[in-house]
Amino acid sequence: MVNSEERAGTVKARVSDLLCGRCVLAACLAASAFATSVVAAETTAPQDCELPTPIQVSGLPKQRLVLIGEIHGTQETPALLATWACHLSRLSGEKGAGVLVALEIPVDEQERLDAFMRSPGAAGDRADLLQGRFWQRPARMQDGRSSLAQLQLIERLRALRAGGADLVLRAIDVTEVTSMPRDAGMAANLRRAMAAHPTHQALGLFGNVHVALQRGSSWDAEYESLGYLLQAEGARAVFVTGEWGTTWNCRRDNRAAEPVLVCGSSRFGRSNDTAVAQLQTGDPRYSATWMLPRLTASPPARGGETAAQPD
Repeated sequence: MVNSEERAGTVKARVSDLLCGRCVLAACLAASAFATSVVAAETTAPQDCELPTPIQVSGLPKQRLVLIGEIHGTQETPALLATWACHLSRLSGEKGAGVLVALEIPVDEQERLDAFMRSPGAAGDRADLLQGRFWQRPARMQDGRSSLAQLQLIERLRALRAGGADLVLRAIDVTEVTSMPRDAGMAANLRRAMAAHPTHQALGLFGNVHVALQRGSSWDAEYESLGYLLQAEGARAVFVTGEWGTTWNCRRDNRAAEPVLVCGSSRFGRSNDTAVAQLQTGDPRYSATWMLPRLTASPPARGGETAAQPD
């Protein structure tokens, strides 16, 4: 399947900087099972630390730096990162090390993240976190990074830390357009975080184009991704995708006379009841691809409980 960032790549601009996009919302009602899954995070989140067996035996959890590449706006990929962080925190506790989690969130949200990580995780604490500009972006700029699943991931990380895990959460994305490309800025931010925590295993969640280990993209042969720039640090990349399902992100609208991005929920692929999760290694851009039977959209954390989804 074609990922959302590659389809948007020809506009050569950050989604969060585009003001020309218009939001497209699905008209159908959310299924009850989905509505149940997107309720606000509880203050005491259950901790599933058991990684899927294919990932456990791959050797990837033993690497110093693993970048998980997502199609923005799904429930499954942030949940996998939360499980991976829990798994590492248990192993790291035995070794006296820690876990560094890096997210594709602007660095100016760090103060709010720190406050939330220190908090009990009550409703008021979540409300304070969501007051940040990143979470409050208008609908036309909600690209899936500020999803309800992302909020639930942060809550699980907070609960891990509250339970005694040596866990550090860092916002890595750049906040302003500068002469330095965005991926180079994120790579520099992540290097600094790793240098500040030299014994921690690092785990990151970014759009799948950013974690690719090869130079170039479908729209720019000279593009240097975060993963490519961090190869000297031993970066490994895992792309998480699915056979079919729904996602909430921004996509190029080919019907328009000029390239524009539309943000909202959409469906891809065809349902396949026989599909099973597989760890694949055929894509040279990534160390591995975790192919799931299905992906499920996660709407924005801001008002996401009531957002409509496609069937």
